[in-house]
Order: sequence, then C-alpha cells, then structure tokens
Amino acid sequence: MNINNELEKFRQRKAQEFFTQELPNRLKGFKAALEGTPEEIKKKLDDQEEIYVLDFWDKLDELTEQEKKTLELAGKTADVLCEGEEKPLASEIIADQQEEIENLKAEVQKFKTENPDKIDRHKEDLFIRFQDCMEKLQYMLNSTIENYDFEQGAITDRDEAIMFGYNRRNICTEIEIARDYIVDIEEIRKELESLA
Repeated sequence: MNINNELEKFRQRKAQEFFTQELPNRLKGFKAALEGTPEEIKKKLDDQEEIYVLDFWDKLDELTEQEKKTLELAGKTADVLCEGEEKPLASEIIADQQEEIENLKAEVQKFKTENPDKIDRHKEDLFIRFQDCMEKLQYMLNSTIENYDFEQGAITDRDEAIMFGYNRRNICTEIEIARDYIVDIEEIRKELESLA
C-alpha cells in the first residue's frame, strides 16, 4: 500500500465532498440569513465563502495527518501479522499503540519547547478565529430571533402560526449554520486547551 497515493485519494475525496455538497449547502443557509443590497449580500457571501474554504483547508490538513497516522499504524499492524504464523496478542498491539502515543506526545512537547513563537502565533490565530466565530454566531442568533419575532412569546394568531410554519425551513437552516459555528468554536477551544 502506497501511503502517499492513499492520502492523495483521501484529500481528493474530502475536497470533492466539501466543494460539491457541504460548501453549497452552508452558503445557501448563510445567504438565507443575509439582509442588505444585492452588492452587500454578494460581498458578505464571498467573504463567508473564503472563510469556509480556508477553514476547510486547515481541517483537511489535520484530517490528512490523522489519516496518515492511521494508515501507518495499519501498515505496521499488517506487517506484524504477516511476519509470523501467530497473530499478535491484543495486549501486544495495545502496548505498541501506547508506545506510539507516548512518542507522539514527546514530539508535541519537543515542538512546544523548541518553537514557542510558532505556538504563540498559532494561539493568536485560534483566538482570532474563536472571536470571529463568536461574533458570527451572535449575529446569526440575533438575526434569527429578530427575523422571526421569537421575543414576542407564544404564537396565538392563526396567520402568524402559518407564517411561522412557512418559515420553518429557513429557521432550520439558520439554526444549522449556528450549530456549525458552535462546532467550530468547540474545536478551537479544544485546540487551545491542548496548546496550554
């Protein structure tokens, strides 16, 4: 198994899924929540698309590293299985994996010690992304509350109920976008904790 070929296929598959499915759906949902002139909406949409694409490439690099480690570990396990007649015990495989994990932790710690300025820049970038996601989440939630009059309380009028039902799809789309921001915020938070 050629790991580089497998990784290239993995990246192509993920990129195709993102650009043909995920990105259009996310932009469609984001566009539904926008207000303003057509030029303002186009500018906001283009800016958001750029953010989504940049985030995707960052995530794809992380996913590729994880996939590489998985493929390398699978290759090592396959080599061990092929070397002898007997299959290794589960405890031996677990011990090997724990050793690999300890080695990776040591590498991360070494990187943190030798490259504090890179870590600081990365933390700064994460804080900026965190703040950006928080602002977008707040905007999305506030506009959803305002657009659909959630602050007015329970709907008692039949026409309002029909209008609310009619807008249900748009509301769901806006909530999905807000959920995406929450997921991004949680991932950034975890990454910041790992750098602490």
